[in-house]
Amino acid sequence: MPLTRDTHPAFEAPNPKRLRPLPLVLQDVRLPTEFQSELEQHCRVVYMSNELTEEQRAEVVGVFSNLHESVDQPLMESLPGLKVISNFGAGYDHIDVVAATSRGVPCLLYTSDAADEEDSVDLGGRRIIEKKKRQLQPRTAAKAKER
Repeated sequence: MPLTRDTHPAFEAPNPKRLRPLPLVLQDVRLPTEFQSELEQHCRVVYMSNELTEEQRAEVVGVFSNLHESVDQPLMESLPGLKVISNFGAGYDHIDVVAATSRGVPCLLYTSDAADEEDSVDLGGRRIIEKKKRQLQPRTAAKAKER
């Protein structure tokens, strides 16, 4: 009997885990190239701007939000396989956390150090005001000495 791919002793049976497709993730916007390529090594990506087929909706296991597209109850209800919502950015008011929690879907909310619990615009505004105050301090001290 000739050796074939199926009968040759060096042939390894395929690993069933490697044959499974990568998980499907719904993403709102493309990331910078290095981050996007890292994400695409671990997931298949579809964008919120695309019209999803019913098959795709059933396959989506995660939502990756970066630009504050609404992740609300109707969207979650349309994704029966949803397992996680991930957000990176300042604030998460675009995500219906109550609806996610009631469905047992964890929300991973990442924020930069600059926006840690505060709106980054507000924080930036306060930093500008503080800087101006520091610039005025020497003038105020000099005027006090003149009196």
